[in-house]
Amino acid sequence: MASTSGVRFVALDSWRGICAILVAIHNLNYGFWLPQAPFVRHSSLFVDFFFVLSGFVITHAYGDKLEKRDDLGAFMLRRIGRLWPLHVTMLAVLIGLHTLKILVSGFISLPPDDTAIREASPAATILTNLFLIQVFFRNLELSWNAPSWSISSELWTYFLFAGLCVFSPKRPPPVLLMGMVALLAASILALFSPAFLETNTDYAFVRCVYGFFVGHLVYRMWKAGISASGNYGILEFSVIILVVVFVFFVGEDPLSLAAPFMFGFAVWVFAHERGPVSKMLTMRPFVFLGTLSYSIYMVHWFVRGIIKGADKVVMALVGHGTLVAGQNWPIDVLLVAYLVAVVILASFTYRLIEQPGRRFFNSLSGKIFLARRQFE
Repeated sequence: MASTSGVRFVALDSWRGICAILVAIHNLNYGFWLPQAPFVRHSSLFVDFFFVLSGFVITHAYGDKLEKRDDLGAFMLRRIGRLWPLHVTMLAVLIGLHTLKILVSGFISLPPDDTAIREASPAATILTNLFLIQVFFRNLELSWNAPSWSISSELWTYFLFAGLCVFSPKRPPPVLLMGMVALLAASILALFSPAFLETNTDYAFVRCVYGFFVGHLVYRMWKAGISASGNYGILEFSVIILVVVFVFFVGEDPLSLAAPFMFGFAVWVFAHERGPVSKMLTMRPFVFLGTLSYSIYMVHWFVRGIIKGADKVVMALVGHGTLVAGQNWPIDVLLVAYLVAVVILASFTYRLIEQPGRRFFNSLSGKIFLARRQFE
């Protein structure tokens, strides 16, 4: 079979950007910000699309290169460079925002926080967030940049995956072994997670492992040349309808455990890039969103906090909020302004933090492990 190492999955990158926007909309949905539409309410499931896609693309990029212990170190340092610089920047920004809120509350009596996720995080959580180990502390609420729970989960899932690749007696690791990891994770969620897949605290790491290794198996299937017969245009539209219907109806129930397979099927279809939707996704606006997807995901909680904080200040000054009036047009305007602000901020953080941070850690990886050329 011809080498696939140079293949870039542009349509899948674009889907990552779209899903980041959907998660951002979902997270604005706490309180009275948006109507509680089922699709929006369940769009947290698109985090599992990220996990599945990560398993797919990380296997594509690194699966054949992880052979010895130095490869493991080089890989992990590069993945830290991909995730940590923007994460720690947003952590610092949100700590500063929280400090400002405390100072303002000394002059203005602010109403109590009514969100399900506390923004007033204890100082002890700064260290767990700083080192991205918060996912291993059970019975704790989400803290600071709440979406970073998935970043913590993903970083340590990378380590698990790389360790299996390096220490497996066969290369690539047997499909059966990787499938057993996915099955074990799914079984833990089914047996012990009260919300099944919709967990972002106690079983978050297991949730990520499940999705990631499903993505790995999907890549192995794609690389083996398994493809669908028939019209890919019909297949792509059918997959989109299937995913929308699934997310609309599935919540904190056992059926949510099927989400990684649902997203895995979508990844497999769009990895072939043979239909009209794939062609559309290679257009500049969608590619732009895909490029900014990580920044969109990491900055939207900050923008959400600014909006909620502004409304609280207005409420304290005039006796009622202006952004939660319940009328349709203000909510629509708010949503559009929120998304525009998220994308604009993400474009800055991508250029000023993501790219320089990635280059620095990639260079550091090469200097330490002398493996830079292999992992380019």
